[in-house]
Amino acid sequence: MNSKIEKSSAHSDKASANDLDTDICVSGGGVVGGLAALLSAQARPDLSITVLDASPAGQQDPRTLALARTTILTLQRAGVDTTRLVAKTAEIQHIHVSERGGAGSTTLHAATYDLPSLGKVVSAQVLQEAILAACQQHPNISWRSETSLQSVAYETDKVNLRTQGKQAAHISTKLLVAADGGRSMIRQQLKIARREEDYGQTALIANLTLDRDHMGWAYERFTEHGPIALLPCGARQMALVWCVPSDSAERYRELQDADFLAALQSEFGFRAGRFSAVSGRASYPLYLLLAERAVFHRTLLIGNACHTLHPIAGQGYNLGVRDCVDFARLIGEQASADGEVAHRALLEYERQRQSDYKRIAGLTDGLVRVFSNQHAPLVAARNLGLLALRKHSLLSYPLARAAMGYRNLLGER
Repeated sequence: MNSKIEKSSAHSDKASANDLDTDICVSGGGVVGGLAALLSAQARPDLSITVLDASPAGQQDPRTLALARTTILTLQRAGVDTTRLVAKTAEIQHIHVSERGGAGSTTLHAATYDLPSLGKVVSAQVLQEAILAACQQHPNISWRSETSLQSVAYETDKVNLRTQGKQAAHISTKLLVAADGGRSMIRQQLKIARREEDYGQTALIANLTLDRDHMGWAYERFTEHGPIALLPCGARQMALVWCVPSDSAERYRELQDADFLAALQSEFGFRAGRFSAVSGRASYPLYLLLAERAVFHRTLLIGNACHTLHPIAGQGYNLGVRDCVDFARLIGEQASADGEVAHRALLEYERQRQSDYKRIAGLTDGLVRVFSNQHAPLVAARNLGLLALRKHSLLSYPLARAAMGYRNLLGER
């Protein structure tokens, strides 16, 4: 049965034992949707929160996420057991930014800012499990696994949902949160306009084994074909995000592991050491998506449903985390005793978030375009800029704050 959204009166089915009334329903049980439920449950333990998690049983998320310092602090305050992540987490203590064929480069160091790390790298699957475990400690969260949204019907005072799957039910909620990813069914069916641009690039992701310890270094290397990011994992393990032109992606996908490593080594160089093995190879297309609106009648879009970014600079998940933080603040400060949130409060939330989206989307989109342009004067300017950042720590301060996930790149707020 196709998913659909109806704008009508209440669903006509008779009430059943599967009917459920909830104050907040989060459609999407990933690392953004789960965190949104967790933070809002903390902010208002008196409100009921239902999470619809459509993931099939046993499905593993292959992604590796770079968690900014602010994201780590948010997870800790949310009650996520970060010690659960320790065994499979690596700290980013240094970041090296360079351009292939250019003399300019710059580095950032946690010690410069008297911090133990600039961020951490973690398996998305491990993080998801830790967030779910934290949610299970809150009796006001109902987690409905293997259950997806089938249809939505709007009324003045509520949203009626029909779900399908393992824990199918008719659900009435005062507020619907769309955390259902970049191809969000809710956003599409609401016909919310969006800015969408295909970068003409595909991200090749994999896990690499090196001939030496990474020593806490992360690398962002810009090439004429696209950026290459290496993130520290195990002692001699790094996660790879290699952006290549989409019209040549299939050729890379078909390479045997030894040939893949040789091509990568040629493109990246030997600064991180020699690549000796590769596993977990996968790929996905890269595009920019910004929804024109983040709110609708009793509906709010967060995470990739609202914004999907190029992975350059690793800002995507951290931006989604700030959605969750501001959403929880909205619920804590604006929801009435019976769970109602005025539409004007939703609009104010949207206004605040849109400024963050534009800033981070502008940063990532700008980096993609600037470093993709091989016009000689611009190449020279880029290299001079990287050298200036390396020589003058005050110039690199905003870059370091962006890497650590701060909203204000020049101050402490």
